[in-house]
Amino acid sequence: MKAAFLLGLLMAVPTLANAAELLQARSLRCEFGPGATADLRSDSPSFQLSPGGMGGPMDFDSISVAQGTARFLGNNASVDVGVAIYGSTLNFFEFTAAGSFIVTTVFPNQTQTGRFPSVMSRHVSILGQPLPSQWIGSCWIR
Repeated sequence: MKAAFLLGLLMAVPTLANAAELLQARSLRCEFGPGATADLRSDSPSFQLSPGGMGGPMDFDSISVAQGTARFLGNNASVDVGVAIYGSTLNFFEFTAAGSFIVTTVFPNQTQTGRFPSVMSRHVSILGQPLPSQWIGSCWIR
């Protein structure tokens, strides 16, 4: 039983090759499916699940880990974003002109289809009201 646990643990750890492949990528395409949005207007926050996702694919292009920059190409806009590595995760971040903060983390643990799991967290304020959300998805190298 102990051996099976250790084998399972080792299989869950990303290989160095997976991490290197991700961290050397120059372009990623991501899709985000289920997510949740929070309403923080009261002392008892409420959450709304959004199983449908965020729409079409989104791209991170011209990724330069050395310069800490990339280009985000979404459904409605294209903007320059920051890039940082933490451990073996690739992280994209944006501070918007409207005062929002958006971060996307891509993990090196490839799925059976070769995609990299990812999470996008949006710290948005609309008309002075906080509207945070988090979305689960995957990215692949283009």
